[in-house]
Amino acid sequence: MSNSLDEELNGNVTSANDKSTKLPAMYIFVNDEISDMQDFTLEEVGAFYLLKLHAWRNKGVIADNDDVIVRYLNCKSKRTWKKLREKLAQKLIFLEGSITMGHMMHSYNITLEKHKANIRNGSVGGKANAKNRKKEKESKPYNDSEPFINGLAAKFKQPDL
Repeated sequence: MSNSLDEELNGNVTSANDKSTKLPAMYIFVNDEISDMQDFTLEEVGAFYLLKLHAWRNKGVIADNDDVIVRYLNCKSKRTWKKLREKLAQKLIFLEGSITMGHMMHSYNITLEKHKANIRNGSVGGKANAKNRKKEKESKPYNDSEPFINGLAAKFKQPDL
């Protein structure tokens, strides 16, 4: 499903080009996942996991809209989703017009803050490194006897004078 469809349906998806809010990964705690889905059928596990993935890419929530969810789960009919919803309801949290799961919003917000901190820290480090490289380059005079010092100088023969 494309971002434009998600934006049309939910209005929550971050742009693929917006690197400041696009999260790299959803952390999974295996024991929690297994215990959460212990009494689910294979179909219910698949539906629950797809809902979880869609919630993650939509900032921890999805619209409580049967048409949207039927499309997310690729259900053949709304009736299939209604049947799944009854079973999954024990693990879903229904908010005003939205659905989330367990600690999804909390995990999303923690991961988002860590991601933003990493971006800030990387930016600071990158600027400092660039400044140091510039100082280093300015302090080193060009030396003809060291052709590699100027990058491309090694590829070209110096003219004899």
